[in-house]
Amino acid sequence: MKFFLRLRPFQKAQFNAGFSRGLASSADSVTNFDALERKKFVPSIESFAELKQKIYGSDKSIEKMVVRTQQLNSEKDVTMVMNRNQSTSYHCSLHLNSHLHERSAFAFIRDINDRDELIEDSKALVYGMNTPLTKKCHVQFVEIANLEHVELVNEIIWRSMTFFLSAIVKLGFRNPPEILERKAVVEDGYFYVDVGNMPGPELSPEELYRLNLFIKRDMIACNAFFQQLVIPDNIAEEYGIPTGSQICRVDNFVDLVDGPLLCRTSAFDKFIIPKSIYLGDNKMRFFGIGLPKYQPIRSLTWDIVRTNAIRRITERQD
Repeated sequence: MKFFLRLRPFQKAQFNAGFSRGLASSADSVTNFDALERKKFVPSIESFAELKQKIYGSDKSIEKMVVRTQQLNSEKDVTMVMNRNQSTSYHCSLHLNSHLHERSAFAFIRDINDRDELIEDSKALVYGMNTPLTKKCHVQFVEIANLEHVELVNEIIWRSMTFFLSAIVKLGFRNPPEILERKAVVEDGYFYVDVGNMPGPELSPEELYRLNLFIKRDMIACNAFFQQLVIPDNIAEEYGIPTGSQICRVDNFVDLVDGPLLCRTSAFDKFIIPKSIYLGDNKMRFFGIGLPKYQPIRSLTWDIVRTNAIRRITERQD
């Protein structure tokens, strides 16, 4: 089984038509956090493919490996034969339930012994659902609604939403921006991305409406994978990448991240950009509010979340 999805092209026409502001051609590379540490490496589709080849080797040679995982609604494990350096936790989930990957926030990856049994005291690594598995292992899926690992789940949700907002801003406009910073303001219930090369003023209500329509009709509906690669320290040093970084591609947007993301863009049931502000010097800040699909809430609760976040955003600017 091989994972490399050819995504349908975004239908940007309804949003980009007649739009003369400053954001991006989706094929352009992005600069993001800790820009001073990234003197050599520029995230791009080409550098993503190059790193994938260097880390995991050619996808033309297939080597099988054993993967163990717990059956749904059972304490028993099931054994699978997967492809080393190509198969992901997402692929494993499809053998159990076609919707498991949508409900899962991440997977714990642990070592198994020569008898393909779980090594109980082995360290559990936190992997995104689309990170290739490099050796035989045990995969434990952790769902978004999981309460035992709620802090890890929330961390991944917030990271995914801020990364997704960066992709939206990068892919949603005609002219290329520079992604300067992204941040989750968890205590206030929102997140934001700052971009350069975008003249003011802030977006009008009509422009925000069109941008939010683009999110719903194109970015979420395209159901794109967040493809992630774990970068070994020696390769990170060679490429001038901060150690501990991962690189992620969603459609034609590529950037470095500091940990796992959710599986696909369709993971977000609620996602809006309520406001933008012009920071001066051709810099713009875009605010985002969102919730994942499998964190069920009533519409009234979403209205409260949205209202409170917008109020906090407004208060911060006053």
